[in-house]
This record gives sequence, structure tokens and C-alpha cells, in this order.
Amino acid sequence: MRCQTGDRDALSALITKWQPPFLRYASVMTRNPDTAKDVMQEAWIKIIRALPKLRDPLKFPAWAFRIINNQCLDALRRVRVFDELKDVADNRNLRELEDHEQVWWVLEQLSPEHRSVLALHYLQEFDVKEIATILRKPQGTIKSRLYHARERFRAIFEEQTSEDMKDERTRREDSPGLAGSY
Repeated sequence: MRCQTGDRDALSALITKWQPPFLRYASVMTRNPDTAKDVMQEAWIKIIRALPKLRDPLKFPAWAFRIINNQCLDALRRVRVFDELKDVADNRNLRELEDHEQVWWVLEQLSPEHRSVLALHYLQEFDVKEIATILRKPQGTIKSRLYHARERFRAIFEEQTSEDMKDERTRREDSPGLAGSY
């Protein structure tokens, strides 16, 4: 309660008490000590700014862990998006047009429900809550559809890639090459 009134000593004591368990949690969530430290800096800023609005000081731990959890999830999303973009950039040099056309072909093979959640999430960058609002479906339904859409996309993509590789091998085996042209 003293922290809510702006008492700096109380705030220092609060941080000293809660930093270790919060940091442990962030480390487990992010699986990276450096990311966990970054998350904790951002989380403490949010906690301190929102502290005056906390109605029941006894609920501080649960309330603060919720903030930290959200910061961890945001950090994990940023890492995942960065990794996906990096993978796309690395592979783009190899077969930019083929991959692009193949992705669109696979999307066309999906049901409208799966195609819509993938497009909203990955192309428009909406989160689950926003997609649920847009599609007027429960968040659990959206999470389930995203999961199944990703799995279906992966299966179709892998099947198509496997068939393309077989076709390429067959073309190479059927072509006469230099030895057969004499």
C-alpha cells in the first residue's frame, strides 16, 4: 500500500522481494536469461506504472505474474516472428517465386475456416483475441483452428514438396544427358 502512495523505500523493498521469483519465472518461460532480464525490465515498468490502480494489494503477486506472463509471451512472439522472417529471408534467395506460388497453392487447398485464421494471424498479424472478435468465435475455437490449420498446411506442403522432389528425380532419370546424346 505504501508503494501505491509513491514511497520509494517501499518500492525498493517490493522489487528486492519479488525480483528473484519473477526473474525465475521469466527465465523458465523464455528459456533465455538475457531475454528474461529484458522482459523483467519491461514488466517492472508496467507494474510500477499500474501499481496505483491495483485495488487489492494482497493480490499483487497474481496481478504482477499476469503482467510478467504477458511480457514473456510477447517476447516469445517477437522471437518466433523474427526466426520465421529470418528463415523466409534465408530461403527466399533459393526459390523465391516457386515458394511463393506453392504457399498460395497450399492455402487454396485449406478449408475457408483454416485459410481465414491463417491469413488473419500470419498475413494481417492479428492475435487470437482479435481474430475471435473478427470471426465472432470463442478464443478457444480460434486457438484450435489455428493449430489444426497449421498442421493441415504443413501436411499439404510436405506432401507437395515430396511429390515435386519425386517428379524432379524422374525427370533427371528420364533425360538422356550427355552420354545418351551420342
